[in-house]
Amino acid sequence: MYTDLEHVCEEQIEMSKPNEVSDFDLLADSGYTEDMSQLSPVKNVDKSDSHLCCPSLNFSDDEMDQNCIEKRNTIEDSDVEPQHIRNSIIKTDIEFIEREITPARIKVEEILTSDDDMFCTCPIFCLPREITMKIFTYFTQPELCCKLSRVCKSWYDYAFDPSLWKVIDLHNYRNIPSVNLCRLIAKATNLRSLLLHGRENISESEVAVFTEYTSNLQHLDLGFCQNMNIPMLSIIVNKCPMLESINLEGDTCLKPGSLQILSRCEHLKEMNFSHCILENMDLHHLAKNLETIRSLNIDGISWIDDEPVIYLLQQHNEYLTKLVIDGAEITDDCYESIAKCSYLTLFEASFCELLTDKSLEYLQNLNKLKKLRLRKGTEFTAVGLMNFFSSPGIKHLTSLDMSECTGCDDSCVSQLAQSCGKTLKQLSLCWCWHITDRGATSVVDHCRDLELLNLQGIKSMTGDSFARIPTDMPFLTMLCLSHCNMIKDELIEDVVRQKKNLTVINYYGETVVFEKSCHLLKDDLQN
Repeated sequence: MYTDLEHVCEEQIEMSKPNEVSDFDLLADSGYTEDMSQLSPVKNVDKSDSHLCCPSLNFSDDEMDQNCIEKRNTIEDSDVEPQHIRNSIIKTDIEFIEREITPARIKVEEILTSDDDMFCTCPIFCLPREITMKIFTYFTQPELCCKLSRVCKSWYDYAFDPSLWKVIDLHNYRNIPSVNLCRLIAKATNLRSLLLHGRENISESEVAVFTEYTSNLQHLDLGFCQNMNIPMLSIIVNKCPMLESINLEGDTCLKPGSLQILSRCEHLKEMNFSHCILENMDLHHLAKNLETIRSLNIDGISWIDDEPVIYLLQQHNEYLTKLVIDGAEITDDCYESIAKCSYLTLFEASFCELLTDKSLEYLQNLNKLKKLRLRKGTEFTAVGLMNFFSSPGIKHLTSLDMSECTGCDDSCVSQLAQSCGKTLKQLSLCWCWHITDRGATSVVDHCRDLELLNLQGIKSMTGDSFARIPTDMPFLTMLCLSHCNMIKDELIEDVVRQKKNLTVINYYGETVVFEKSCHLLKDDLQN
């Protein structure tokens, strides 16, 4: 079962802060380690392989430091080549992790016997295992690690049942020691998704160890892991043959050409390379060697131009469902190829300054689009936008971002509100200066199900129609009116007072929430 650790209680999150013990760190202290004895040391890791050539990982464990310091000092004083020095340090790190995740058996027979006697009459042990496991699915993974696994041997077995550990999300636990990380992954024998987003000090040694236990891994998130490099990618590709999606967002240590390694993942279909350092040849290689590409994110890579994107679209237009590009060097010619991706449900482009109304005509053919972002389309005309918003292709949109499309005026907004207002959940029209209260009124009239509305920078709007938000837009939870200097604070405060779950960003960029309105209401009553 997927467990979202983002919603762990405040106490658990506090435990994960630096210099404090996190719930996952407590794995090292668990008293019931009987079933962990089945783990064998890491096998098939060539510890002298030349691809393990990064500086040694810096574990936070004191024992790790003591374990390696003598070895490191000896190496530093020798005349060995730097390559051999680094390989030897990596070898030491791997040996340490191997030894630590292969726990020694401890004598707990008397404790376990007393536990079994104590709990044999507990009603939960009268239930079939399937029902008990269903009950355990309602606990978070930190609760399973820190609390339930310590009750008794049976509960330990339940807490670490592989069916509860198909997904491990550690983006809120970026500093978990490597030994504990590897121990946790080693127990998740049915692991399908591993999220290490933003992990600090990730190293080749660490990756070499935990990938030994992830042969069935399908989804891997290594976004913003700044130490990612080619050797790590090689280890992942070799040890995770079933990988279907990978997130390397913001990993700027990857060099052009490094992604050619991923073409060996024959099951790879979804990739996020946002704000990485890639070149045209990387897209060429992936498009040529991967059998199916369904989702690709290359946002924040402004130097990629038409040619490799068109080639990729020609090879994979029958499969592609999600495409995110930077757009700075993309022209109308590329959009003609994008329009042939008939299954595209999400398309986003950050900079559309080279585009004309011709691109909007092409996009009208995408009848399955649900999410569309065309930011900074400064060359789009009001006529072109009107025709686009009148097309059947946008009627299924749930999210639309046309920010900085300066040709968008009240008539365009009125048309889009009537065409897809019934399905829209999110709408952003930032810095569309020609929109006035007439356009805002159309949104309030026709977009009843909106959850997010961003009108930042529309300075000629007074927002009188927003007084109807509490009754006419019941699902709206976020309203951004930053730099809308014609809207009065009194209006915003009155709306927030009536609609308690609404957060408004006012002209100054300040957040106006219900708590603030409570004080205002209290002051009114006192007066």
